[in-house]
Amino acid sequence: MLREQAEVLKDPNSTQAKLFRRRFRVPYPLFLLYVEWATDELESMPPLAGWPPVPMTLKVLGVLRILGTGCSTDAVLELSGISESHMSKFFHQFCAWGHEKAFPVWVTWPKTTAGTYGACNDKTLIRFDDFIRELRENPLYTTNIEYKLKVAVH
Repeated sequence: MLREQAEVLKDPNSTQAKLFRRRFRVPYPLFLLYVEWATDELESMPPLAGWPPVPMTLKVLGVLRILGTGCSTDAVLELSGISESHMSKFFHQFCAWGHEKAFPVWVTWPKTTAGTYGACNDKTLIRFDDFIRELRENPLYTTNIEYKLKVAVH
């Protein structure tokens, strides 16, 4: 499907592109970028004896399906034929790589007030301002946040 409809999938207004985005929660051009990055960055797992290697596009689609819809590796097995153990190992590799490399590139904290206003509505900004005021006025609150972040990271 992907090779035959590549041009149609690149048009975000096409029915197939909308279906792709609904199923995998990313637009097709971003999916191609993920496949390129994963091919360059992630180690390829050797195929099982007698089985052909699993294409990177299929593995990335499986990861996006799990992340986007919350389906299990068992569902990916039914849809693509990738074994649960193979998909699970690749899923964890992909997520670790995404956390380490992709997250810092794609997710950033607003650096200016204008950036904050662009990303939030009025109610969010009021809560954000209260949060900043609480951080400045209550050192115990800051200590608790630092502790929670350390616990979450480790």
